[in-house]
Amino acid sequence: GADQDPAATEALAEVLRGESNGLPWFAARALGQQSTADAAAVLLAAARQPGPAQAPAIRGLGVCRDPKAVPVLIELLAEKTPALRWAALD
Repeated sequence: GADQDPAATEALAEVLRGESNGLPWFAARALGQQSTADAAAVLLAAARQPGPAQAPAIRGLGVCRDPKAVPVLIELLAEKTPALRWAALD
């Protein structure tokens, strides 16, 4: 499992919100693997915010399996952007 240290969660959240090419995907997956309430909160916030971190965050929510993510994922199935719909399905 991933490190569940709150400092690790914050560091991963910074990477998720960053503009680094490809790194948000890894950060979102690592946050999802933490399966903590703090990590889920970061992913939920990013999943609702349009931008480069949105699709990775949606996929991270699927990894996290937090029950609070279900309504957001269902809502995203109606998203107009195919990449976001696909991320919600995955």
